[in-house]
Amino acid sequence: MIKIKQSGAAGLSILKYIYSKFPHADFEYTCDFSEDNNISELDIKNNIEKANTITRFGRIGIICETYEEEVQIKHYIQNIQDRENRDIHNKNIFITKALPLLKPLIEENWEKRPETKSIIRKYLLPLKSNNIDTLILFSPYFDILTKEFQKKMGKNCVLLSASEIQAENIMKNIADISCNNNKKFFVNKNLYTPEKFRHIAQKFFCEGISEKSITAI
Repeated sequence: MIKIKQSGAAGLSILKYIYSKFPHADFEYTCDFSEDNNISELDIKNNIEKANTITRFGRIGIICETYEEEVQIKHYIQNIQDRENRDIHNKNIFITKALPLLKPLIEENWEKRPETKSIIRKYLLPLKSNNIDTLILFSPYFDILTKEFQKKMGKNCVLLSASEIQAENIMKNIADISCNNNKKFFVNKNLYTPEKFRHIAQKFFCEGISEKSITAI
């Protein structure tokens, strides 16, 4: 049984990558507490290390949801650089940018609207002008817009999903997996109704979700 607990439906993007490797695995996904802006320094470090292995010219971009996250990421990168005697800084350049309008647009089902595409283009202009060759998508919501990001950044820019990297680290610690295709979702009713959760969750999980599999808690 694979068990994942996250603050919102967006964490299902992590489960999506695990499920792609274990399509019949039993799992429980719990959406049980309010979303906050705290980011794990370990997650940032894991993403940076992955980007360092594939960047060609040492120009790495990181896009996140909020300005608070942008400040946190910049701070954590500075701490990592200081602890490692600035070896990372000497090799690569990091540019972090918040894209705060995209999450609400996705939740309102506007991800394919021309207005959203125009906003993405304007958001990414500073990254393109700095010749970013590797772009980390630090929000699960951004996975839904991968094709649009790739189109705007160009085919020579490699996109990395923070959700996929986190899923890879989780899978390293999975020992025994039961595969009876049982899916269970536990949702805090103060965050989502089962119907709202199912609507948003299917964007991330890319699989049909039955309302019978959703339990309000």
